[in-house]
Amino acid sequence: MTELLWLLTIGFPLIGYAEIHFRIPLLPSRLFRREPEIIFDMPVRTEPEGKLPIFLLINDAHLFPIQISSVTFTCYHSLLDVRENFYFNVDAEISSNYYEQIFPILLTQSGKWEISAELIGKNRNKSFHAVSDNYRSTSKKPFTVWVSSEPFPKFLNQQHGDLHHHTRYTFDQVEFGGGIPLSKSAANVLGYDFLCLTDHSYDLDDLPDNYLKQDPELEKWKQFNKEVSELNGQKDGTLLIPGFELSTGNQSGENVHLLLLGQTTFIHGSGDGGEIPFKTKPETTLSEALGRLDPQTTAFAAHPFETPSTPEKLTLNRGIYTEHDLLTTQIPLQILNGWLGEAFQKSRQIWIHFLLAGNRTLIGGGNDSHGNFNRVRQIKLPFFSITEKDSHWFGKFRTVVQSQEKNEQSILSALKAGHSYLTNGIALLLKTEKIPDLLFGSELGAERFKTIVLKTKTTGEFGSIEEVRIYFGTTGQEIEVRVKVPEANCLDFELDFSGIRLPEGSLYFRIEVEGKLGDFYYQRSQDPLIAFTNPVFLV
Repeated sequence: MTELLWLLTIGFPLIGYAEIHFRIPLLPSRLFRREPEIIFDMPVRTEPEGKLPIFLLINDAHLFPIQISSVTFTCYHSLLDVRENFYFNVDAEISSNYYEQIFPILLTQSGKWEISAELIGKNRNKSFHAVSDNYRSTSKKPFTVWVSSEPFPKFLNQQHGDLHHHTRYTFDQVEFGGGIPLSKSAANVLGYDFLCLTDHSYDLDDLPDNYLKQDPELEKWKQFNKEVSELNGQKDGTLLIPGFELSTGNQSGENVHLLLLGQTTFIHGSGDGGEIPFKTKPETTLSEALGRLDPQTTAFAAHPFETPSTPEKLTLNRGIYTEHDLLTTQIPLQILNGWLGEAFQKSRQIWIHFLLAGNRTLIGGGNDSHGNFNRVRQIKLPFFSITEKDSHWFGKFRTVVQSQEKNEQSILSALKAGHSYLTNGIALLLKTEKIPDLLFGSELGAERFKTIVLKTKTTGEFGSIEEVRIYFGTTGQEIEVRVKVPEANCLDFELDFSGIRLPEGSLYFRIEVEGKLGDFYYQRSQDPLIAFTNPVFLV
């Protein structure tokens, strides 16, 4: 297989990732530079008194070696008119294919900070500097970070995390991300209890030094698990849950993605990996893949109704899940994938359709961040311009698991049972007179419905709570009950169900709580402040 054939086959479907060295012969590229790719990044927020880790990533320095003298971070708090500067002497020659370093800084005041990151060095013996990154056509604007004075809203016996995240092990001609230590560092300051690592199956089976060839010894997969085990062995901070995003086949023989959380036995799936041109048939069907899971593994249909682009359909044979796929397997749905857009709304509607038909379908969510923590950089016009977006950034949404213990087995078991809800800043808790922590996804006698109390809370950082919506699943339709929060700028609200009528024949109820997003996050995303739960099934 020639490199040119591979480029022509899958180049354009994957060109959305920011990449300046990807070229097709005879086709000029305004983005190409005889420099390694240089990117600064950092988490969007920090928990109280946490140091902000700032990441420096350098890619392809084996092609274009560079000397780094220093990095400087200029941090400005506009509300307080406070400026803090941090200087790091690096003095390093970088000539490896990939390099990363973490620079921790401690910002003394809470609130919104604007952070400019600058690198000084030499490229081919000439003075060189980069601000934010060295891509042409990007803004070079400062990063925005919130230093919190309060922890992320949380109740006891709840574990916060992300079900879908990619690291350096997702790596190919046009895509690369940060190493697992960067992901753990970011997760720590965000207040995550767990983080599921879900790199692509078609990347994890590659030779360590060649992403176009499969490795029968699976050295990359082994190294991935070894690194996760070593980081978890430090017994501090966020628990890393290993797994992968498997490419498998839907009912129509198209490639769809399946999250396998906690899976330690590798399953091959390279149908849409683009390693062999025109070879796009899935290696397993969905039912075959599910039949090969380890006992502890929890599987989710990844972004099940996120429609692939036309080039992805044509050259990679990518598709979406069919209702038949999901109903015959009864796997949970990752309906939230970094934003509340069209794909989420479609997934939500189909999920409700399944519930009303009597299926106990469960949900989860993640951000699907591919090497982007604060800012998403993508190709806007191939070979000409790069755009920046505030979507799929790490920590935007989280899945909250109801589990007393922070260990892999407890978290995966709770996820498999649907003991969870999704949120971007509201904490939820259901309790009854006899059950201090009623689990979502569980069963409850209908006669005990009126003994339920819903507790909700947020912080001023994330916004204010405005409305609680309770949805009752009956034969053929959901009945909605809306409860407006009586006071403005509400940060905690308690709702007693004793005054709510339970519709006759209700199969389940589920809850959505919505509010006004705080200014900092509203500037980054116009999604509302929201939390929504798995159903409680009424018996």
